[in-house]
Amino acid sequence: MKRKTLLLVMLLAFLSAHAQMASLYLLDEMKDGKEIDKVNYEIVYQLQEMFDTLKNQHFKELMLLQIGDSASAFFSYPRYQSDSLVLAMKKKGETNIQVNINSNVSWKLYKGYPAGKSRYLDNVSQNYVCEEPIEVPKWQLVADSLDTIAGYPCRLATAFYKGRLWRAWYAEDVPIDNGPWKLQGLPGLILKASDSQQQYVFTAVGLHHAGQQPLLYPGSKCEPISRRNLAKLYARFNADNIGFLIEANKGMKITFTDDKGNTLKHSRPIPYNEIER
Repeated sequence: MKRKTLLLVMLLAFLSAHAQMASLYLLDEMKDGKEIDKVNYEIVYQLQEMFDTLKNQHFKELMLLQIGDSASAFFSYPRYQSDSLVLAMKKKGETNIQVNINSNVSWKLYKGYPAGKSRYLDNVSQNYVCEEPIEVPKWQLVADSLDTIAGYPCRLATAFYKGRLWRAWYAEDVPIDNGPWKLQGLPGLILKASDSQQQYVFTAVGLHHAGQQPLLYPGSKCEPISRRNLAKLYARFNADNIGFLIEANKGMKITFTDDKGNTLKHSRPIPYNEIER
């Protein structure tokens, strides 16, 4: 009963506060992950994402890139902070935990774990992991390009990648082959990247040495799924999130009501804009 109640509360909070998200998090499923590396660097990016292309509506969110010797992780900074708070409270023996997460990004991306592959984690009624071979963009370096991002001189490269034309500014003074999301493969850390339509813009706002804290992977119990099938789940969820969640949780009695107390079995479509096309 406790789990059912928690699920219902989280679903209601999710649907009202984060309508553009295609996932939810359950606090009782947050656990320490498996240590896969040590974090050498942390870079904070501001993501600006156009989630509704018809109405030109954006949201902004801070994202954190953790880089180790062989693996890296990229995820929502607010969620990372709230997850860390929940885990710290659990270690103290607290059971009545309530966290207000001001976040629109639920997915997490791990590159280089296992070697040569990436793992994309998200929750669409349950936790899924999509494992794929790493595909490095085929960059074209732009001659005589120069800009300053986060205090570092950067040069420009372009590539058509995962259905979008990307422009990436990289810092040769930071000789790390990495960047936001799946972007990498340049002779320096990517500090800013945007697609040609400015629907996804990642801009570094700070970076520092991390002090070798553990790089944790929390997806050992996630259900494997292909990118194609995950895209189908996103489409179904955003077409009718209430109907999808009721169908996906048949073993639980879940009720949704509007502000007048009327029972809802379906909901209006939610606009969403996948980064991969």
